[in-house]
Amino acid sequence: MSNRFHLLVICGVFCVVSFLGCRRKPEGFPQVWPCSVTIVNGSTPIEGASVTFHYEAGANAPVTVTGVTGTNGTAVMKSMQTSYVTAGAPAGKCKVVVKKNPFVPDTRTNEEKKAMSLDETEAYKQSLIDAADKMPREIPPILEGPWSTPIAFEVSESQATLTIDVSKISK
Repeated sequence: MSNRFHLLVICGVFCVVSFLGCRRKPEGFPQVWPCSVTIVNGSTPIEGASVTFHYEAGANAPVTVTGVTGTNGTAVMKSMQTSYVTAGAPAGKCKVVVKKNPFVPDTRTNEEKKAMSLDETEAYKQSLIDAADKMPREIPPILEGPWSTPIAFEVSESQATLTIDVSKISK
């Protein structure tokens, strides 16, 4: 057999082993429980909000727990560490951070953007940022940081759902 064939086989085996190794549960990864967070404004669900749990110091601190709300305003939380991802959240006390950036439609075509100079591109990007800053926010800014958010939650086997009504949070 040729050296080229051996090289292809070795590369194929390496790729398969790397892929399988990346999906393996890390040692010490905590038990997780099914968990969801619903974000509403009164009775109206908020779609597209990013929800993140920030755990108090301890065994769960290195685990990242996030979700994004769907059309019903509910985010199914997922836990991840390195390249391992699984549905659910570990038990423990955490602060809940919610973010949603206003959407500003991109009005330029790809051809128009390709024809712009670097300065024009930067000015256009800044105009989109400025427009977003002037738009009303669906999520109160107080919820956007782990040190400012007033939302504390304790995930447990029996308590793994949370509803946040942003209309009841002072802006």
